[in-house]
Amino acid sequence: YSAEPLQKHEIELIKKDEKALKRILTSYKLMLDFYGFELVDEKTGEIRRLPDDHYKSRFRNLNTSSHNYLREFDYEYLKFPFLEQILRESITENTLSNCRRSCKDYWIETLRSRDERRAIRIYATELIDYQKKDIRPPASHRATRPSSSTTKSTSKPK
Repeated sequence: YSAEPLQKHEIELIKKDEKALKRILTSYKLMLDFYGFELVDEKTGEIRRLPDDHYKSRFRNLNTSSHNYLREFDYEYLKFPFLEQILRESITENTLSNCRRSCKDYWIETLRSRDERRAIRIYATELIDYQKKDIRPPASHRATRPSSSTTKSTSKPK
């Protein structure tokens, strides 16, 4: 199946509709849950793995079902933390190893900001370097996101 891409005027109409924006954010949360994650902070877009073992069956599906790999949404600021978590899970935790290539070849390229693409690639390289040295990165180790893109710039839906 193939959906038609939204036209610019349609996107602008949606951006002006608080209810529509809230539905997009709700959809993103559902997508995260489907993947085995949860949104920690709506302002920064930080996500984490679902607690306990709730993530395991979802990660199994994500590792084996490549049709689920590429999704688009109009919350650009949420992409960076999503990719950061996917990289952490696929490289450090080795729980989403089959997603690594899709992340590298497709998802990173969906970031509009060249600086964000560069930063997330550097982060991936750092994680791989830790892995090669058989050292676990500190839990506090995060991607260094360009400061101009850390949060949603417009008011978020309530």
